[in-house]
Amino acid sequence: MTVNAATVEHRSPAYIPPGSETLVLAAGDAPVRVILLGGVPLGEPIVMWWNVVGRDHDEVATFRRRYQAELGFEPADPRDAGAPDLFGAFPSGQPKPSPAPTCTSGRTHHDTWGRTPTSRHASGRSRFANHPDSTSYGRRVLT
Repeated sequence: MTVNAATVEHRSPAYIPPGSETLVLAAGDAPVRVILLGGVPLGEPIVMWWNVVGRDHDEVATFRRRYQAELGFEPADPRDAGAPDLFGAFPSGQPKPSPAPTCTSGRTHHDTWGRTPTSRHASGRSRFANHPDSTSYGRRVLT
């Protein structure tokens, strides 16, 4: 697959910086599945941990707790009683969902770029690549 004429390996991301006016995807003869993420930057710091995005550590911890309960990996928490489901039914015919990893004892933080969410090990090292092209809020294409 190519994105704006650049070859993108299977299951690899392609980054198109903010402000780009065109996007050209070419898949060749083989069927492909592409996920295109994009939009206007959120304008506020966010935190990303595993498959969860929130505004701060507490929101991420809440989303993780609710995911675990809604998909049956952990018992429901009384704090969530009466709240509408966030995640909905898992589609049939798909691989079973994975449980979220256990939250580390450290809190999630924003990295040194000042815009990008990360979760840090106790050592202070980022769990995610600390590079503007791999973590900034631009559009991404995953193949």
